[in-house]
Amino acid sequence: MVVAVFTAHRPQLRRVFMHFCQSAHGGGGLKKWEEVVVSGATWSPDVFQQFCEDFALVPQLLSKHVIGKAIHRTLQLSPTLTAGGNVGGRLQYPQFCEVVGRIALHVFSQHPYNVQYPSAADKVLVLLNRMGITADDEDGADIKRKLKKHYSVRKTALGAGNLRHFQE
Repeated sequence: MVVAVFTAHRPQLRRVFMHFCQSAHGGGGLKKWEEVVVSGATWSPDVFQQFCEDFALVPQLLSKHVIGKAIHRTLQLSPTLTAGGNVGGRLQYPQFCEVVGRIALHVFSQHPYNVQYPSAADKVLVLLNRMGITADDEDGADIKRKLKKHYSVRKTALGAGNLRHFQE
């Protein structure tokens, strides 16, 4: 069951979501999950695209176009999740998870993966594992190292003051 996979990986997925929220705001703010919830933190489609590049989904598994379609479809079908109204085409945490699920279904429903990973839960699990997001990383140390490495590489490549992918 897909919900069980996302539940088992919730701490790691929340850490990833928080990391990119922090990166989008220059590395500051949001230190606890409760702050993410209270602030109604979101990702722009550009931040999601950067996430996909950092976790080797683009171009290795799928194109930016397919990701854009998954984001668009999710936003079309999702109710507004904030009390304050429209989130303006941005992804909150539940929508982030839904897009990850859509990507997993898209990639691993194609030959030869469709035979190897027959259930939706299998598809989501293999995508998360391929990204290095594993349920056995209980303290989040592995994902923390991976995120830190990605941020350092990006910061070096773009220059400390020019993280253009994360500008609002």
